Amino acid sequence: MPQYTFIDLFSGCGGMSLSFEPSGFKCLLAIDCREDAMVTYRHNRSNI
Repeated sequence: MPQYTFIDLFSGCGGMSLSFEPSGFKCLLAIDCREDAMVTYRHNRSNI
C-alpha cells in the first residue's frame, strides 16, 4: 500500500493531522498564521 502524504494548512492545534494518521497518511508540513496555535502544535506533535 502506498504511503499518502499531506500538508496541513491553517493547522490550528493539529486535529486534522491527528485524524488522518490512523488511515496511513503522513503529514509533511503544518502551518498556521497564529503563533500560539503553532506553539501548541509543536508541543503536541513534535515529530512533524
